[in-house]
Amino acid sequence: MNIVGHSKGGLDARVYLANRTYNVANLIMIGTPNAGSPLAQSSIICAPAVYDLKPGAVDNLVK
Repeated sequence: MNIVGHSKGGLDARVYLANRTYNVANLIMIGTPNAGSPLAQSSIICAPAVYDLKPGAVDNLVK
């Protein structure tokens, strides 16, 4: 299986893959804020999902 993730979908896919999932051949991320987004620092729009986009959030630290 191949996964294409856009924005937060790329972060969610990284978390999924970090759980030792072996059924994914490729992950393609488009516009994914891997280091976080400064705009998310002061935003409450779409809370609590926006919290994953902040710099230093757990989703950004997944390797």
